[in-house]
Amino acid sequence: ARLESARRTPQRSVFKGNRRDLINLGAMQPSADLLPDRLIRRCFEHVMRVHGSRALGYAPVEGLARLRQLIVADLARQGVPAHADDVFITTGSQQGLDLLARAMVAPGDTFLVDAATYGGAINAFSLSGARLIPVPSDAEGPDMAALDRLSRSGAKGFYLMPNCNNPTGTEISVARRKSLVAWSQRANIPLIEDDYGSELWLGEQPPPPALRSLNGDVLYLGTFSKKLVPALRIGFIVCPRVLLPTLTAIKKAIDLGTSLVLQHVLAEFLERGYLRGHLNRTVPEYRARRDALEESLRRHLPSGMKWTHPERGLVLWLPLPTGLDPDLVFEEAERRGVVVGSSAIYQVEPGHVGGVRLAFCAEPAERLALGGRRLGETLRALSKQQRRPAGDGVELQSV
Repeated sequence: ARLESARRTPQRSVFKGNRRDLINLGAMQPSADLLPDRLIRRCFEHVMRVHGSRALGYAPVEGLARLRQLIVADLARQGVPAHADDVFITTGSQQGLDLLARAMVAPGDTFLVDAATYGGAINAFSLSGARLIPVPSDAEGPDMAALDRLSRSGAKGFYLMPNCNNPTGTEISVARRKSLVAWSQRANIPLIEDDYGSELWLGEQPPPPALRSLNGDVLYLGTFSKKLVPALRIGFIVCPRVLLPTLTAIKKAIDLGTSLVLQHVLAEFLERGYLRGHLNRTVPEYRARRDALEESLRRHLPSGMKWTHPERGLVLWLPLPTGLDPDLVFEEAERRGVVVGSSAIYQVEPGHVGGVRLAFCAEPAERLALGGRRLGETLRALSKQQRRPAGDGVELQSV
């Protein structure tokens, strides 16, 4: 029954073809030239020199103590309060979502998510048997009137991404964050704050205070996949200690603990201060790639199409003209040599949002410019096809 209730695997986010010139605006991971392979190798060699075979055994289920302490120091620099005993290491933030879903949800329980949200979260909560309810948003964040109506829904939690929603890239305002925390306390519905894009600031200003900085009962998810190396598969949960025994029991049953040697490598990387230098190198490059994609979209998209300039994270959300099927855009764009993410994989109920997600981290600036041109050709061709059967010459209007 759980499998039947789970959302289909988000296959539309990756391409199926074999074309060598496919431009990938669907993958949200750093391109190979932005991965710090030399520094990772240096840390790995140091770990093996110092720890030897001791680094090759099982790790404590809750995670390596040294790494947890370094994560706390890194969070403190970002204004997120935590203690090492509050930090639970996971095999990527996706496992963090899975652990929280298993710990918090029983089959048939209600759980709240944004109307447009991360497909991996939809899958994790659905597989635990949750009945997901999408929450609409306005310009400042989740609609508080809608949440007030859901206060007595019996929801076991509300999963959200305050700093850069995936897929829309939107940010929750300071005032709305305070309202969300107050609502959570009134309704006794815990908040899960996914800060997957931590420190990927493309604008001048840092993000508003984390929800967890406003209330210590907020469950905070972090990862090193987006800002460092996906293959490390190391994430973490910061949560009230009352939940840790449950998470420990579940994780022990799943994988006995996250890779010890990789935890040592990440700890060495953090302790040497390499992360700051890495971000100083990669964030300006992401900013340049975003700018290249936006310039191409301005030149090649049909007139009237608009989007929100991304200030954080690695994606640009492009709303589609009314009546244009995002899956059709995905298929035609792939045929023309560019891969995008269809909104179909980011929503619980079809039709809540219509658009495509464009990731600008996996390709260099010149290929992003070409990808924007190909997407423009795609949308112009589909617009002509859409108008032709009607025979009235009415153009699609942008949303």
